[in-house]
Amino acid sequence: MISRPANYSELLTPPGAGAIGVVRVTGSDAPIIVDRVFRANNPRPFSANAPNRIVYGRFVVGDEVIDDVLVSSVPDRVPPAVDLCAHGGVRILERILEALQREGAPIRESSEEYARVWPAANRIQQEIVEALQQARTDRAVRFIARQHHNLMPSLERIAAIIESDLEQARERLGVMLGGFRAARTLIEGATLAIVGPPNSGKSTLFNRLVGRSAAVVSPLAGTTRDWVGQPVQMQGIPLFLVDTAGWQPSSDTLETMAIERGLEVGATAQVRLLVLDGSQPMGSGAVRRRWAPGKPSHWLIVVNKGDLTPAWPMDSLPPEVADLSRDRIEVSARNGTGIDHLVERITTALGFAGWDDEQPQFFTARQHEVVTELLAYKSDDPVRAAVHLARLIGREG
Repeated sequence: MISRPANYSELLTPPGAGAIGVVRVTGSDAPIIVDRVFRANNPRPFSANAPNRIVYGRFVVGDEVIDDVLVSSVPDRVPPAVDLCAHGGVRILERILEALQREGAPIRESSEEYARVWPAANRIQQEIVEALQQARTDRAVRFIARQHHNLMPSLERIAAIIESDLEQARERLGVMLGGFRAARTLIEGATLAIVGPPNSGKSTLFNRLVGRSAAVVSPLAGTTRDWVGQPVQMQGIPLFLVDTAGWQPSSDTLETMAIERGLEVGATAQVRLLVLDGSQPMGSGAVRRRWAPGKPSHWLIVVNKGDLTPAWPMDSLPPEVADLSRDRIEVSARNGTGIDHLVERITTALGFAGWDDEQPQFFTARQHEVVTELLAYKSDDPVRAAVHLARLIGREG
């Protein structure tokens, strides 16, 4: 048998580019080795933070920051082990492994450890790995990493009481299921569409939310001739922001097609921002109806150009749009007034009001389906409910 070094490092996630990569350092000196290359966002070294399990900071070689990383101690592991979650670029992971090797943790092949750490018998852990590879923001990575430490222990505690107190078990599962929509959005992202009449400031608002000039802005109505899309982050939530052409009658076939395409894209968005020019009278109700195909999760009425003299009372909406939504936000896309409040309302519409990233949450369609079925069991079905919980965890025979 080939002996292993006292300390070693290895890649736990599949080789190749991905959204996230996990490197494990194993050995009695693992926390000390990590201290040499990790700078926590708080002043204490990782070894002093280890009881907290999850620490966020930077992987540093000399004076160079290689990547932002999330570091966690592996619970109940002998010898000790520390996991570093970094962005999944191939060269980033290579440099992390090379630096750890120089600090006394030689690189070894990880196929054996990968299979042991993420056993096939545990579906939850498999889903955590898959979700890490989908994650597109640091907030999403931190949320998923916390599930590695929080979700399974919570389910184990529920499993211990489910046959004796099914109602309490169902209550706990219901709380964990309550954040499902936000959890899925944090991992998968959502589409946010900007719609409205020409020259209402849609492209200016789009650029403001993107943080740079991605759409052409002009005082002339109808400048945007097709929809424009851009990935953005709002409070760590990945979104695909879409700017659509303003609807107006046109004899131009290409312009009409572009408008229709924008309406189609907007109809599939989870949230739509209807942007109105507060300094101009509203158009006809027929125009308003063109903005509202489909059934999005949420409408927000954005009254733009708040830096100009209003053309209608700001304490009420014109009848053309009053039935569409009660959520109205006044902004000036040109100077940024009200944008922070708009972002808060967008994240609320996506289900993040009161949502706690650090709590155990269900985050896959499979988990949602199994838990929803389990919650339907009556109080006289505790044994069947326990079997269902085993199916959720992935331990059915």
